[in-house]
Amino acid sequence: MKINSIPNRQSFKALMIENKPISRQQKIIINSVKETALEEKSILCLFDNMYTDLYISPNNDGKTVDLKLLSSAGYTYNYIPKDEKGELRVKLHIPVQDRKKWNLARIADNIKLRTNKFIRRGVNVLYASAENPENIEKRRNLEYISMTDRDSKNLQLEENLPDAKVIYGEPQV
Repeated sequence: MKINSIPNRQSFKALMIENKPISRQQKIIINSVKETALEEKSILCLFDNMYTDLYISPNNDGKTVDLKLLSSAGYTYNYIPKDEKGELRVKLHIPVQDRKKWNLARIADNIKLRTNKFIRRGVNVLYASAENPENIEKRRNLEYISMTDRDSKNLQLEENLPDAKVIYGEPQV
């Protein structure tokens, strides 16, 4: 993802949710993710110290939500960090197919468990940079391109800014 303006800091410094239509099922998931992430605001500070944001994106299917980390690279680029399992993203869904068996407490606990597992994985990847050299290489490459873009005034148009609502923090772009 390429962003347009050059921020004072390289991170959005926020927990963000993409502006898309949200179904009832997705709203349950998103509320559980928000509560889980905001329980420990220190986790969001850890992400922000590594210029990384927690980004929630409802999918078009109306049933699932993507939770991913976006790390800044230079002034104009973001990327999703990787580990041995792949990109740091997880698709969250309500695990019960039968609506008669829906128990909101059980669903919230399941989403909380999966969100916490994802957050721990994200912290481990971001702070163990020696074990994940592909992130360092990708960040350096994008930082170089970012500096080149800035020097040549070749920044992306505003319409390609992420269309997201801030849940926590102060967006810097």
